[in-house]
Amino acid sequence: MRAGIDYSGPGATCNRDPETGIRYGLIPLHSLGDEALEEFESIYVARCPHCGDEIPEDTHFTMRSVKRPGGAITNVHATDCPACGKLIREDDQYGDEADAQVCNLPEFNAHLDSSNDVWITKSPYFTRAAFCSPCAPGACYLNNPTDDGERCFCPGHDWFGDKPTPFPIYSVATGELVERAS
Repeated sequence: MRAGIDYSGPGATCNRDPETGIRYGLIPLHSLGDEALEEFESIYVARCPHCGDEIPEDTHFTMRSVKRPGGAITNVHATDCPACGKLIREDDQYGDEADAQVCNLPEFNAHLDSSNDVWITKSPYFTRAAFCSPCAPGACYLNNPTDDGERCFCPGHDWFGDKPTPFPIYSVATGELVERAS
């Protein structure tokens, strides 16, 4: 059984497109060409630096007088955290690291997870690959292509740069093999 085990269970619809039934494809970032990451955008979520809860988008920061270490008073834009009640300075609501890396194009969606795996959730292309481990039930691992595998979304040849594409790529629209441009 080269296609592996579908850990999502019989009749499950997780990790697949609800319209087409095509499964999500996962591939390690290092398997792609260097240019692939250029398509991703960093997303930052406003969070309380004290408790980590997300700060609602409609939160209003107002000018407040606060005492600095040493006793000096300064004015800052701040608000109280709705979760823990502590003062949040407007400048402190975003961390240094992005909360997510996403690629949202009209015909293509992907995101980078904390394991540096790229999840392809929408694409004009598919391939056939074996199922992922239980960590991604119902999804397919693109570095394990197999003829008897499930149809799963994949990136186009351009995402591999100079590296060879490790699997055949087909058009979702036509089902035809998409050759790599010379």
